[in-house]
Amino acid sequence: MPLKASSRPALAFGSQQPRRLTLLCAIRSPLACNRKPTTTTRGTISMKLAMAFALALAGCATPPPITYVNQFNADEVAFIHNEGTNTITGSGFLRQRGGGIVRCSGNAVWLIPEGAYSRERIGSRAPFTRAAIAYNREPRLWQHARRTACNVDARFRFDDVPRGSFYVVSYLSWEIPSIDRVLPNIVGGTMIRQVSFNSDYETKEVTLSQ
Repeated sequence: MPLKASSRPALAFGSQQPRRLTLLCAIRSPLACNRKPTTTTRGTISMKLAMAFALALAGCATPPPITYVNQFNADEVAFIHNEGTNTITGSGFLRQRGGGIVRCSGNAVWLIPEGAYSRERIGSRAPFTRAAIAYNREPRLWQHARRTACNVDARFRFDDVPRGSFYVVSYLSWEIPSIDRVLPNIVGGTMIRQVSFNSDYETKEVTLSQ
């Protein structure tokens, strides 16, 4: 939708400002007006900019790789590619401290076969964030896993699952306001449930939460 042009004349830089705008500028920040900032204001702004720059550099740093004792064995988990008749259905959510519910709608859900490496990986509780997947993963693990996503109702489903033991894994996060208002705080966590099938034509319901 095109924006309507304002019928009020714009204030030119250095022009006379209305009294209400002048009072707002005096309360909020002298930089928003045509007033010269004080030495204290310049120092506060410089400090905040320096903190933001340092935090940004820290966030861009590559996380150190995680070393595991067990090596990935593709043959051990190749059973996930077998044709199966079982089904896994479920939902995912996390509860906020204030009592609110954050659901997994749109988030990825992984079905990972159990093996020595995946068992250690899951047991380490390393988060399944984008950074963790990018820097701390064994690429072949994800080639021997299945992926789906929670729908709008926070539901997911895996069909044609063979016999065996699996981990159902998802990661859920959200932002909360930060105290310094420089960078947002990211909260959330990894949700994991183990499911096993010893026969065929079974359907199991799981709830991903903490």
